[in-house]
Amino acid sequence: MPQCRYKLFWLGLTLPLCFSPACLPACNVPVFRYALERWIPDPYVVVLFQRQGLAPDGKAILEPITEASQSGVVNLRVRVAEVSGVLPGPFRTLWEAQQNPKLPWVVVRYPAQTGIEPSVWAGPLTRDVATDLMDSPARQELGRRLLNGDTAVWLLLEGSDAKMNDAVEHLLSSESKRLMQTLVLPEPRPDDPEISSDLPLKIAFSNFRISRSNPAERMLIRQLLSWHPALANESRPMLYPVFGRGRVLPPAVGDGIKPEVIEAMARLLTGPCSCQIKEMNAGFDLLMKVDWGQAFSTKSARAVADPPMLLVGLSQFAAGTTNGPAPSRSAPDFASGGLLPASGTHEHMFRNLAVLAALAVVFLSVTSVVLRAKTGRDL
Repeated sequence: MPQCRYKLFWLGLTLPLCFSPACLPACNVPVFRYALERWIPDPYVVVLFQRQGLAPDGKAILEPITEASQSGVVNLRVRVAEVSGVLPGPFRTLWEAQQNPKLPWVVVRYPAQTGIEPSVWAGPLTRDVATDLMDSPARQELGRRLLNGDTAVWLLLEGSDAKMNDAVEHLLSSESKRLMQTLVLPEPRPDDPEISSDLPLKIAFSNFRISRSNPAERMLIRQLLSWHPALANESRPMLYPVFGRGRVLPPAVGDGIKPEVIEAMARLLTGPCSCQIKEMNAGFDLLMKVDWGQAFSTKSARAVADPPMLLVGLSQFAAGTTNGPAPSRSAPDFASGGLLPASGTHEHMFRNLAVLAALAVVFLSVTSVVLRAKTGRDL
């Protein structure tokens, strides 16, 4: 009887999972390629605080940001908050959190899908901000490599130790060569989603190294560092895998950048896309000005709706649910070895787990009643 109860216990926990969205039939398109062709980048939100409109100079600075947002070549949305009136709750909370703001004042927020509360950047609206916010040489190069079919770009954010930076770059180069020779892509299945025949499906990794003191990359560096509080004072090098349309996984840090971690990241990205729902996967999208539509049709991609003008919370500065990793596709947990966990409020994931847990409890209750009845009959 104890053995039977044990089996039923695990059956009660696993049976509901079989009907969850994370366990829908998988496809054998590799994760990196599925993400490149079908995952539209989540929009960042630029909140502009102003008083009684903008002066002509301010309008000229804001115009290219607004035009780029409306064109769809950059994943951001602009929201204007008039401080001379009554600010809606989330705008008021955000405004009150600013330190010595000088109007017009800009706050850049991560996509709401991430659930990340800290802002990417805050400061006065200037021409340099407008230029650096949307684009940079590094982001253009990342986009070029991904559109050329790279599985992932190993983005190395340098630390304070030059020798350690060089050692990590050397390790990345040697491991990339080994992995390109040993990793094998999943065998295609007849019912797999169609992929573009114009871009060869291959395993290819490349390195890209940036200095934290590079002024042209200040906005990119803020995106990489601001999302998790543990990164603020971290001086060691960090390794971010960038794939798809600029999606980045949580980094391996310092001594945690080792062959087994690099291989785990590579296997995650080259494995079959068992969870095709973007929001059920780990990581977040970088803010990039890249015309992904030039290579792939977005008709079959996940649609991204414009966020509502009235906001319900600081974590909801765009439409959509919060982003949480699915059990089958979350980043490998090497926290003890230097890989930082994803940050954010994974509300939809916890809600789904709560439903599954409730189903499990119901199942266990029923099986317990059956077992007690059977035991009574046996006696």
